[in-house]
This record gives sequence, structure tokens and C-alpha cells, in this order.
Amino acid sequence: MRELKLVLIDLEKKIKSINKNKEIAIFGTGSFARNVYKVLNEEDFKIINFFDNNEKLQGNKLFDIEILSPSLIKKEVPLIIASTWANEICKQLENKDINLFMLDPWFETFNLKIETHDIKLINNLYNKLSDNLSKEVLISILEYRLNGTQLLKSNYEQYFHPKVKPEDNDILIDGGSYNGDTIRSLNSKDINLEVHCFEPDVKNYNLLVEESKKSRFTVKTNKLGLWDKEETLKFLSTEMTVGYGCKIEEEGDISIETTSIDSYCKSVGIKPTYIKLDVEGAEREVIMGSVKTIKEYKPKLAISLYHKYTDLWELPFLIEEIESSYEFYLGHHRDNWFETILYALPKNK
Repeated sequence: MRELKLVLIDLEKKIKSINKNKEIAIFGTGSFARNVYKVLNEEDFKIINFFDNNEKLQGNKLFDIEILSPSLIKKEVPLIIASTWANEICKQLENKDINLFMLDPWFETFNLKIETHDIKLINNLYNKLSDNLSKEVLISILEYRLNGTQLLKSNYEQYFHPKVKPEDNDILIDGGSYNGDTIRSLNSKDINLEVHCFEPDVKNYNLLVEESKKSRFTVKTNKLGLWDKEETLKFLSTEMTVGYGCKIEEEGDISIETTSIDSYCKSVGIKPTYIKLDVEGAEREVIMGSVKTIKEYKPKLAISLYHKYTDLWELPFLIEEIESSYEFYLGHHRDNWFETILYALPKNK
């Protein structure tokens, strides 16, 4: 595994290269690639070619642009991998001198600037991580974003880091409870705790309620979104999208009510000992609505760092500014962009 400083040099160069020359090629011709094409057009990029492994498509045109065999890829033109087979494509191209990009699912790469401030925060996170394995995970994630190299997956279950996990008598806040998947995981463990769940989507909430009924421990379900304050916001529901698409969004199809963790803890009189957040890009706002709770009670934290490109280094810094007593660990639980988790443990626990 390469040194962090070398990875950061390459990352900075690559981000600058894609935003400088505005010429790009796309590997893939499916729905993801078509969406990428539309976004690139809006950002004034010039798409040179499409590439696809399907020989039946080669020679045809998409958006009046020729689809070519991957054997014709030119290293001078940055290549965006826009396919559900991204990992396999990267392996296919790994021994070739190609300037390829692993596109984030939210297309932030096209507007991204890696500046001195970002490099400083990445180094800060690396130095703050409490074990070598976490540092290797960080480098692995950055390398993956650079060129699609294989990710270093953590060998423990998500949200159950060996040092930062739900335990007996914990009071757990489950931000982004989805359909009760975390409750199912907790049910399989020999622990007794109290869980406060937050899920604003109607369909997911109903599934969550049914899952909570199977629990042998106390579960309080809240049909609310978490935010930095109590507010009514637009939300993109499961009626319009799936998975990571369900989120607070100005163009959402429904309205939801939100609350903050600080406000909720005060209203129900709890002192949480573990906070898990997977809130589809609202992590920063939810953390800001948890400042009093984090400072006063110092709960264990499991925070998603992958919904926005720079969350990987900005959210740990935010937590450190709020409460400097935490030890940080980094875990990754998928073989793609998703499920990078910051595990934070207060030093006195």
C-alpha cells in the first residue's frame, strides 16, 4: 500500500485534470452512463466517446456519439467509469496506462476541488486514526476513488467495531433506521438495550415498526427525520426512488417533520450512549443538532462518511472540533463506494 502523501498528490492532480480540459470519455452505455452524460453536458464537458464491452453495441451511437471497443481507449482523455460493473471494469483496465475515474454516485466529482484545506484535513484524519488498520482503510478508500483499486474491507460487522459497538444497557439512537435492518442485527446479538429509531419515509417506517415488534429489547420508533432543528422539509420518498436516493431534497415528493438529537434527548429525557447515523447526506446537519449531547454525554459514534465526497475528511474534523476526547477508527463494509463508517470512542470508555 502506498504512502498517504503520494496518494494525495495523485488525487489532487486527477481532480484538477478532469475539471481543466473538459474533455472526457465514458465507459458504459446503461442508465447510469446516460445520467452521467446528461450531468456532463450541463457542466459543459465534451464527451469524446462511449466504450462498452458488448460487441453488439460497438459501432453504434449513443447521443450521436460513437460506442467503441475498450481496446481503443486513449490515455490522453480522462475516462469515467459509469457502470454497475465498475469494479470488474477497473480490473480489466488496471494494467493499462489509462486516466480513469471512479465516479461517485452523486456526481460530485465534476464540481470538486481538492485544495490545501482538504489535504490538511485528510492528513489530520490519518494522524487521528487510532490504529494502523484504520489508516490502511483510509488509503484504500482514496486509492479506490483514484483508480478503482480493490477496497480493504473491514472484517467485522457494520456498526459492530470491536471497540465501538452496541453493548448491554446502551441507549442507542438509530438515525436513518430504514426498514429495521439495524434492529435485525441487534436482535441477533445477546445484548439488552434501548433503541430510539428515526425514519421519515412512510413505507420504510411501516416495515421498521413491524421489525421492532419482534425485538426482545425496548424500541421506540419515530416517524421523523433527523436534522439540526425542528423543521418541515421536502423529502424524496420510496415512491420516487430507492436506497440511497431517499433523502432530504428540495425537489422531494413529500414533506416530513424533523427534529434534532439535542431536542429529542431533552424532550424524552434520555442520555444516549451510542449514536448511529446513516441519513443520506444529512450527517453534517444532524451532528450540528447533536452538539450538546456529544459534549455532555460523549456517546460512542458510528457515522456514515460516504454520502458526500468530502464527508470522509470533513465530518471527523467537525466531531473533533465539538469534542476532542474521541479516538477515531475507520471501517469500510462494501466492495464499492458505499458503507464507510467512522467509529468514535471517548477516551474515558
